[in-house]
Amino acid sequence: MTKRILVAEDDLEDRDGRVMLLELSLEEIDVEVLVAATRQEALDIIAECDDLSVVMTDLRMPEEGDGEAVAKTALDKGIKVIVLSGTVRDLSKETSSRCHAVFTKPCEPRKLIESVREVLAA
Repeated sequence: MTKRILVAEDDLEDRDGRVMLLELSLEEIDVEVLVAATRQEALDIIAECDDLSVVMTDLRMPEEGDGEAVAKTALDKGIKVIVLSGTVRDLSKETSSRCHAVFTKPCEPRKLIESVREVLAA
């Protein structure tokens, strides 16, 4: 069964790097990585996909609001969330406590992949 991962990140270089890291590091697992460049794109994908395994989101993205809305929406649907942002201090304690993991950019790729593997194995 395919595991779907949403990467919500507005920075093209960061987004492409995460997608490549996930695809290369999880080759033995049937994964599909979806991408969103804005908060609204991420919210739309979360609303449309009933089988997301994990949402990996930045906190600062263009448009009204921020990535915390992405995290909250995913969490409310029962989806595991990993926050990866340079501004984790802006994440509310309530949302942070519900996330599977919260990482400050830059993050060691090994730690990020370990966290994703934990979610996919659960």
